[in-house]
Amino acid sequence: MSADEPPVAAVTESGSAFAKVAEGGLLRLLVSKPVQEAIGRLVSSAVDVPALVLEKRNQRNRDEIAAQSRITRALSEVAAKRISKDSELVQRAIDRWVGDLANKQQAREDVARRTLEHLADNPPPAYQAEGPSIDFMGYFANVAESVTSDSLRDLLARLLVGEIRNPGTISRQAVQIASLMDQKAVQALWSIKPWLIGSTPAWLPSVGPFAESDGIKKIHLLDAISVLRVSEAAGVKFVNEGKALLQCQVGGILLHSKNGQEKFPLIVGGAHLTPAGEEIASLIPSQDSVSLEDIGRGFSQLRGLDKVEICEVVKVDNLLYPVNVRSLA
Repeated sequence: MSADEPPVAAVTESGSAFAKVAEGGLLRLLVSKPVQEAIGRLVSSAVDVPALVLEKRNQRNRDEIAAQSRITRALSEVAAKRISKDSELVQRAIDRWVGDLANKQQAREDVARRTLEHLADNPPPAYQAEGPSIDFMGYFANVAESVTSDSLRDLLARLLVGEIRNPGTISRQAVQIASLMDQKAVQALWSIKPWLIGSTPAWLPSVGPFAESDGIKKIHLLDAISVLRVSEAAGVKFVNEGKALLQCQVGGILLHSKNGQEKFPLIVGGAHLTPAGEEIASLIPSQDSVSLEDIGRGFSQLRGLDKVEICEVVKVDNLLYPVNVRSLA
């Protein structure tokens, strides 16, 4: 390819989503071998993406037309033998097959485009040698091609980003669970993330919006698809003169028991993320609309506490300590 020829996507017009990758300059990410292989297997079931993407337009058009003609002719011959008395039925079957194939390809390419967009700000280093395995990409591509909603395609792209950056960290179960999520489930997952406490597994306490009807419905929705599991009420442990430090996504919540009791019986209902739910939740950003003060006020509704404060959290020798402690506004 000569230097004055622009890069073009070796895909049909029905898969125009991936063509935007070339136009937007995201192809620079393909210098990374793990990205090259993952995107190649997703888009074309091959790893030689640059050769596909940078192929000359005229040759691409000739090859596509010839291939489509051969496929259509072969299908027509086979189908005609089996249903020789109904040529219209044969044509409808061919039209449906071609349309279905185009939709699947477009879905794959849209997930690929979103993956590159998420990688753009922090691409894997050029020296990284390993990426997602062939088995993982085969399974992932089959799931990606069946997804139609924007929110779910974006979620799958984030999962692929996680697997590209850290091969072996995203399980098939996480991909399978993601495939079961509709837009309502994806939105529910986004809404719970700021309220998660701790890690491995993260705990979602029944406070704030999740002590009310709409929040409880979100918990049960995510429980039904194994993102989380509704758990028995958990006891909060108080130490250091009746204080309990809880770490969430945006800071710390410092609970004070009545009269500084260290054996204060505070029991809170809630749910825990499953291992696959942890994988999925770790790759989505927290909502900026939920503040540390909001979460603190949610805990302040619990009965029996003396007061609730908010703070930053520092970790020293695997122990958590509150700093910059302040009262709720």
